[in-house]
Amino acid sequence: KGRFNNGLSNNCYYWRDKTGYEIDCIIDKAGSLTAVEIKSGKTINTDYFTNINYWKSISGNKNKSYLLYGGTEQQQLKENIILPWQNTFKLV
Repeated sequence: KGRFNNGLSNNCYYWRDKTGYEIDCIIDKAGSLTAVEIKSGKTINTDYFTNINYWKSISGNKNKSYLLYGGTEQQQLKENIILPWQNTFKLV
C-alpha cells in the first residue's frame, strides 16, 4: 500500500507451486527477490520456515528472507530475519 500511495509500481507477488508450497509475498527489488512469510502466531515455530526453505532450494536464492509474526521481538535464525508485524515498514 505504501508503494501504491507513493506512485511506485507493484513489486509484491504471491507464489504457489502445484504441490502446495507457497510464499505469501515475494518482493522484487531490481531483480533481487526477497521471500516473506506471514504468520499470526506469537511464538516462532520451525514449521514456519518450511515454505521459505523450499523456495530457496528450488530458486537458488540465498538472499535474506523474512518472517512476519504476531510476536514482539525481532530475531534472526540463520539467513531468515524474524520481524514483529509492527515492523513491516522495514521490508520496503
